[in-house]
Amino acid sequence: MTHHNRTRLLCIPAVLTAVLLAFSAAPERATGAETIYIIANNSIAAASLSMAEARLIFQKEKTRLGSSAVMPIHARKDSSLRADFAARVLNMSVQEEIGYWEAQKVQSGKQPPAELGDTVKAVFSMKSGISYCYASQYRSGVAKILLKI
Repeated sequence: MTHHNRTRLLCIPAVLTAVLLAFSAAPERATGAETIYIIANNSIAAASLSMAEARLIFQKEKTRLGSSAVMPIHARKDSSLRADFAARVLNMSVQEEIGYWEAQKVQSGKQPPAELGDTVKAVFSMKSGISYCYASQYRSGVAKILLKI
């Protein structure tokens, strides 16, 4: 084997390692980077929502927006969307939020919001539904945007 061929063979593992590291280090979605929309079913009368109101709704302390009853829907607890939402709106980690709901169940019997994989579809199908999605998941006309965070 010539020196040139040996050098080429030695470079292949290094290049493959570099490529694999680059792809494995890139997250599926950069947590915290994408805008989150708080969305509601089009039948809900409200046109906007404050951050404080969002926090109260998703902690089930507030159940109405104007004249409309609202039912919060969470993304799945193992999703980056849920982690971003909990950090930005609830000022908690998902684990802290789970602890919050455990305490609520014991103290007042209050149950956490339902969890669904497709929050946009859930809001579209539920007349009182309010949830959140990344801007890239939003489909115009399916739900109304109440707040961008």
